[in-house]
Amino acid sequence: MNNIDKIGKLDFKGLSTLQILNMSRNQISQVDNGSLGHLEALQELGLAHNRLTTLPNNLFQGLVNLPLLHLDNNLISTIGSSSFQPLSSLKTLNLTKNNLYNMKEVQPIIQLPHLQEMYIGSNRFTSFQSQEISNTSIELRLLDLSRNPLGIFRITADVLPYLEVIDIAYCGQLGHMEWDVLDRSFLRNINRFT
Repeated sequence: MNNIDKIGKLDFKGLSTLQILNMSRNQISQVDNGSLGHLEALQELGLAHNRLTTLPNNLFQGLVNLPLLHLDNNLISTIGSSSFQPLSSLKTLNLTKNNLYNMKEVQPIIQLPHLQEMYIGSNRFTSFQSQEISNTSIELRLLDLSRNPLGIFRITADVLPYLEVIDIAYCGQLGHMEWDVLDRSFLRNINRFT
């Protein structure tokens, strides 16, 4: 563990061929806009176990080739509506153990064209409703919602046709969760359900 508390705009300048950057287990609470933009070849970015609270709109500008992003164990409660837009190659995202509570915050992320695995367990989501995340099919294969106080799990449209794994372990409010899946075929490819 280091005690880095900020990533500055020029900290990674000249490292355009860097493929893995692990800044986890620091005290980072601020990442200047444009500070990651020089890392065009980055394949994995670790910012887990820090003190990030907000993901602003231009945070990931320039990371069009990034497939793996770790943001777990932070204090994130706000995500800019276009902050994940540059991440067109993102396949796996971990946002476990943050302070997210509104599914609409992650809606733009879920719609990324190549996103296959999303870990959003141990946040403060009280409902998961398909109409809040998408009105068209998305590529997601794994969705971890575990340890959220979900009172409602509702799928009313076939927006998760490729979903194979769903984790809703330890969800519910006072041991209760309303399960409302309009048509069982909406979850036809599920092979692991916890």
